[in-house]
Amino acid sequence: MSIIEIISRSHVDWKQELPKQFPIIRFPGASVYTAEADFGTVCVQRYEGTNYHMDYSIFSLQQQIDLAGTVTESGLYTRIVLSGLVRQKLDGSFLIQRKNQFLLFKTPFNNFTSLNYSAKLHICFEAFFSLPLIQELFDLFPALKLLFDRKEFVPGPIKLHSPIHVDIETHNIVNKVLKCPYEKDLRTHYFDSRVRDLLFNLLVQASNTNPVDNDPDDFEMAAIRNAQDLISADIKNHFQVPELLGQTRFKVLFKKIFNMGPYEYLQQQRMIKAKELLEQGMQVKEVAALTGYRLTRFINAFRNYYGTTPGSLLRKPK
Repeated sequence: MSIIEIISRSHVDWKQELPKQFPIIRFPGASVYTAEADFGTVCVQRYEGTNYHMDYSIFSLQQQIDLAGTVTESGLYTRIVLSGLVRQKLDGSFLIQRKNQFLLFKTPFNNFTSLNYSAKLHICFEAFFSLPLIQELFDLFPALKLLFDRKEFVPGPIKLHSPIHVDIETHNIVNKVLKCPYEKDLRTHYFDSRVRDLLFNLLVQASNTNPVDNDPDDFEMAAIRNAQDLISADIKNHFQVPELLGQTRFKVLFKKIFNMGPYEYLQQQRMIKAKELLEQGMQVKEVAALTGYRLTRFINAFRNYYGTTPGSLLRKPK
């Protein structure tokens, strides 16, 4: 296994299955790596995307362990501590990263991490963003471009900031990733979009600036209105929406104007249309198909949106 190495143990057997002794979220589409020994249990789930990867790691420990990992590709690496406490070795000293804090590092680097055994459970969400992905944001974050234009070799990780508390938006992005309801191609599009949201949001927090605070110009407004029209015209089409999410500024401006993202807007339009069709007497299964859902997922989505089942509308007296 090349994800991490437990250097405080001479030999560790990794299995590609979830641990059985404690409950764990199944990261959709991710590969699973589990090690169990006298130190406790380590489970890493990794999703490999184009120009990025995401790790969801749980450490249930009886003893302290030391981990080592290497990132050889140029890019940015982040760790978000969801539970527990992590000690990161930097320049001969240890930086403590606590629950609900994140760090950003410029890569490549040889990463050494010590997990503090005083807390029994450690949960981390980590992501690597490769240079092609980061370059999409150079115009929005000029300092980021300067960082990657540096030619001199700097040993070890470049810490971009001190640990920062994770905001609600970042928590929401991580939760959406871990609870992704989609499969196969749609899941790929969904993760491609969410990972860009995550990178943008972390950079905004780290730099204390939001490059999309400026109002949209006429061209951007036209693009956003066109996207709105495309979504409204074909609510059944799952695959049209990710094509509209290529630019971070576009996504944030869409949310700024409509108070919801393109995916949320699509769901809203589907639910409005579904309610209209049900009130006309159309059967639930047919409505689900016309609004782009499989039946079970449609019932759940409808209940989450309206607080009742679609069948209840059919049973209401005229």
